Amino acid sequence: MHAVETTDEFYERTNAKRPVLACFQAPWCGDCHALRPAYPEIEQRFGPAVDFVQVDIDALPDVARAHEVSGIPSFILFSSGREVFRLVNPRRKTKEEVTDFLERGLALLPRSKEFS
Repeated sequence: MHAVETTDEFYERTNAKRPVLACFQAPWCGDCHALRPAYPEIEQRFGPAVDFVQVDIDALPDVARAHEVSGIPSFILFSSGREVFRLVNPRRKTKEEVTDFLERGLALLPRSKEFS
């Protein structure tokens, strides 16, 4: 997962035609740390169809505000600069929830049927 470092980099990546999963998190977030070991497996499974970026809400608060991210970790799937699907809930997320979220989100895109 690539950590974006600037607002410009975030928008450059999410404006790409290839779908992008943005994971909004922070270094102090316990739920974020608990899910981190699942990222390599998720990326391996969906890597052919999705790019993955990590957004530190403390380093890029304007990006978090612009996308109305208030709880973390939050996941937003982007395609060509627009939000396609979002995973936000008050519970600790599991690998299965993130996988299901990606499957459902990619199914909304015409070229992503291999994951549905």
